[in-house]
Parts: sequence; C-alpha cells; structure tokens
Amino acid sequence: MKRIAIVGFGSATVIGGLFLAFGGLAAAAALDNRIGWRTHRDEELLRQSVVDGRTVDQMVRQRYHAAKWTAYHADELYRSVVDCNAVDLSSHAVHMSWEVAHWYTPRSDLKRRSVFITALNREAAELTPTFAVPDLPLRYYPSGIHYSEAVYGLASKKLTDEVTR
Repeated sequence: MKRIAIVGFGSATVIGGLFLAFGGLAAAAALDNRIGWRTHRDEELLRQSVVDGRTVDQMVRQRYHAAKWTAYHADELYRSVVDCNAVDLSSHAVHMSWEVAHWYTPRSDLKRRSVFITALNREAAELTPTFAVPDLPLRYYPSGIHYSEAVYGLASKKLTDEVTR
C-alpha cells in the first residue's frame, strides 16, 4: 500500500507539473494582471526608454495631456501590452499601444533580445519610430492588435505605397 501511495503521489506531481507547464503560465499571467508586478515593471521600462534623447514618458507629456497608462498580459507572463490613452492638443482622444517582451523575437529572422519593444498601432509607431516595425509603412499599421507577431506578419507581406503596373 505504501508503494501505491508513492506512485499516486508521483502521478499527482507529474499532472501538477503539466498543469504548471501548460495552464499555469496563463494562470500566472492572469494573476499578475491583478497584482501588477511584471506589468508595472514593463510599463516603467517602456516609459523610461529613451528615443531621440528623450524618454517615452517625456515625449507623451510634451505632445499630449491627460495621459493614462495601463499594462496587462494578453496571454503570456513574459509579454505585456502597455497602453497609453491621452488627449492631443486638438482635444482628440489618442490611443497608443506597445508590446514589451523579454527574451523574445517576433520572427525567426530577427535576433532574440533581452527586451523587445514593438509599437502595436500607428500612433505608437509615429511617436516612437525606434519601436516601429521596419518595412511597414505607417498607413498599413493595424489597430486593435495585441501581438507583435501580427504586426511583423504584415511587414513580411512587403506592403508598399507604390503602384505597380
């Protein structure tokens, strides 16, 4: 009987390990969305990133007012979506969105980086061209995207403003 209990314990450990490996990461991301430990870190990392000699936070404060920042994990703990909702000088609402990922690359032909920041919409790409997807004209930037792979996928289609005949 003791041997059966040990086998049973081992099976529970394996099942628990599988849960952590597959469902636990999503659960950890959901938990962090409530706690905000990694999402807050990623928001601050983006806001303090320097583009053309100024932090992203400084750039937002110079161009917009009433900025509200939020961050969340769409699915994975190592990637956060950081949103900034603000009002421009013409009193129009502006939504900017970036992805902050760790030890990641959105495409196999790009080198993996310890921190990979991607502008997820046109407004974010205009403000922070350093984080814009290369070879993707701003007019083709999507809206409502939560994953850098989707934006890089558009860039791989080689969309251009040129008219071919």
